[in-house]
Amino acid sequence: MFRRFCRYAAKVFDLPALMDRLRDGRLFPRFSTQQVWGTVMSLLATGRASLHAIEADRHCGRRPGTGPPSDDTLGRVFDALDPEPVRQMLAAINHQLKRNKALPLVWNLRFAAVDGHEFFSQ
Repeated sequence: MFRRFCRYAAKVFDLPALMDRLRDGRLFPRFSTQQVWGTVMSLLATGRASLHAIEADRHCGRRPGTGPPSDDTLGRVFDALDPEPVRQMLAAINHQLKRNKALPLVWNLRFAAVDGHEFFSQ
């Protein structure tokens, strides 16, 4: 099911091309910026609300040093991301959602609040 979601995101939003624009300041990264962004997107798409939820995946039957990036790595990369490509990517996704009539236009302006510790916490 998740593969279908990823194929849909690639087809409709051209997500891989949008993610290729993302950059952070690390010189020799173990995980690329795109891998880190994809990890967080998968957390959000599957309804796991915390960056700390990734730690359970890291220790679930894998050899040490394999699997997804740690929650510390996720935090460092998101702290160092250049905000302009992120803005452009979110604007392109928002525009495509409006074109597909998946995001109703209630007001002219939209906003989003992102918590620095957990995404979409209630």
